[in-house]
Amino acid sequence: MRRVSKNDVGKIALGASMLAAGGGGNVEVGEVMLKRSIEQYGDVKLVSLNELNEDDLIIPMGMMGAPIAGIEKFGYEGEPSQVVRFLAEKLERDVSAVTAVEVGGSNSMIPMVAAVQLGVPMVDADSMGRAFPETQMTSFHLRGVPASPLALIDERGNRCMIEATDTFWAEKISRTITSVMGARSMVATFAMDGRTARSACIDGTITLSEKIGDLLMKSRGKEEVLADLLELVKGGVLFRGKVTDVHRETVGGFNKGSVTLDGFDEYSSLGGKVFFQNENLVFYADSRPVATVPDIITVLNSETWVPITTEELKYGLRTIVVGLPCAPIWRTAEGLEVAGPRYFGYDVDYSPVEERARRPR
Repeated sequence: MRRVSKNDVGKIALGASMLAAGGGGNVEVGEVMLKRSIEQYGDVKLVSLNELNEDDLIIPMGMMGAPIAGIEKFGYEGEPSQVVRFLAEKLERDVSAVTAVEVGGSNSMIPMVAAVQLGVPMVDADSMGRAFPETQMTSFHLRGVPASPLALIDERGNRCMIEATDTFWAEKISRTITSVMGARSMVATFAMDGRTARSACIDGTITLSEKIGDLLMKSRGKEEVLADLLELVKGGVLFRGKVTDVHRETVGGFNKGSVTLDGFDEYSSLGGKVFFQNENLVFYADSRPVATVPDIITVLNSETWVPITTEELKYGLRTIVVGLPCAPIWRTAEGLEVAGPRYFGYDVDYSPVEERARRPR
């Protein structure tokens, strides 16, 4: 076990946003929520999967909905612990630890908010190794952990407990309810014991986020640090371009759209386009697919290297598009079936991003 203090929060939030592929919630929202909670309740107790007891009750949780709604409804800080309590009450057990469903600027922070408020540890893990838009896109689902019962709560105190027949129905029902709640809710789901968590979680993602965030804070536009960063995450540069157009709309509880880029530097003769659904899904250079889900496509500010979320993209930004390899579980046939490009309707075969990305020298 180690402690996460206020001084560590910024690094974790920034690094998690690098892994989140443009999604996972707003960095500032999550950072402010967690810092306030640490001031009130004390440091986060971060534990590894190996430290869990076999019969511990582990509850994954996070925020569901459109990221823009998460920003607009910022400030209701009691919900993370309330939704975990709600699920624990349903199970008639005390929660032993909380973990994240996904890595993201907010969705890595919010489970830690719940953990400190409840006085329990946070597990150094998640179920995606990145952020994805739907509930079945989790290692929990692929490892056979039931999503039900699934607890939802909104900022007004409305609560809902879902008993779904499978994870796909849990996603559909919870997404519909979240839309009615104003396109944003807190969710607790995939409750499991410690033994199951050790095999179902993607290990070490909070620690990895902190390492990435530390390098991002040191870089602030230094090309040589970008090379160190991409070496850490085994990623590479896909494109450098200026944003010339952004199309964005909230549909069915998701933030959907695209961003068009006009290349510069060695990409000056090319155009680029990123399509997103909360997270960046596919990147094209001159109509040629360069990277797709489940690999991580992240857009960085070219001057600061700070990741730009899909809701922050705007005309005139000078960007670097980078590609990072996903967790190995997503490259299996089962993983690609629920989180590959064809699941999202793109007529593209998946190809590992390492085969296309350029590494700075």
